Amino acid sequence: MSLDLLRREGPLPKLVAHRGASAVAPENTLAAFERAWQDGADLVELDLRLTADGHVVAMHDARVDRTTDGRGYVAEMTLGALRRLDAGAWFDKRYRGERVPALGDVLDWAVGKAGLLLELKFDPFGTYDPALVEALLPVVADRQMKDRVAAISYQPRALAQLKALAGDIPAGPIPRLGAVLRLGAWLVLRFASLARLAAIQRLLKRPLAVTKQWGCDVVAPNIQVVTPVLVEASHEAGFPVSCGGLHWDYPRAIAMGVDTIASNDPGVVRTRYLA
Repeated sequence: MSLDLLRREGPLPKLVAHRGASAVAPENTLAAFERAWQDGADLVELDLRLTADGHVVAMHDARVDRTTDGRGYVAEMTLGALRRLDAGAWFDKRYRGERVPALGDVLDWAVGKAGLLLELKFDPFGTYDPALVEALLPVVADRQMKDRVAAISYQPRALAQLKALAGDIPAGPIPRLGAVLRLGAWLVLRFASLARLAAIQRLLKRPLAVTKQWGCDVVAPNIQVVTPVLVEASHEAGFPVSCGGLHWDYPRAIAMGVDTIASNDPGVVRTRYLA
């Protein structure tokens, strides 16, 4: 079985912790993931990059400067060099000594806890290197965790590669936020009658079309472009809608029927909206 993201009739959506509980602990660290799970997250989202010596590590930025005490590009550093960095003190001295985790570390932590939503990162934006998926899949398979992970990425070619090699891992391309799509969603959420127009429906369903185009099975747009039209069409096709983004109207998202909602502070969202 694969990781089930679909929201069944009745239950509330699953809660995703964005980079772990990154509002209250240093992002993309085991401390943030553990805090997220303790605070009620169903899934932990983390960013994955490839090191110079072919290991997969959790890091959002191309460089380590912002979230560690080091400097330089992840792609130019070995796993050993990354492990020597402090990935916690920048956030708060209480987290001094927190390390950059390898994917294997995160998978080992997740056993019996949260599912994992893996975002595959490539730089410059829009580029693609098949080595990331090639390095990622054996780590997941060795730990028998294929049924506990799903993948998302702004680079759909990486997800097409992943689906060709491991079709049972759910995957969803993240469509870029186009101005026309944002405007269409904004208008329909305020003037619902516009959703009856065929041209508007095609526009609003574009994230679903992109998902199908690349042979994927999770609709993963920014919440800004999610409408009831998209949710209904995706569910009719059997696809969950797993949204990202930083700006949420949680009651509206829940009412639309999205399958997951995300937050940097899952404890607050769990208490306020999912209790």
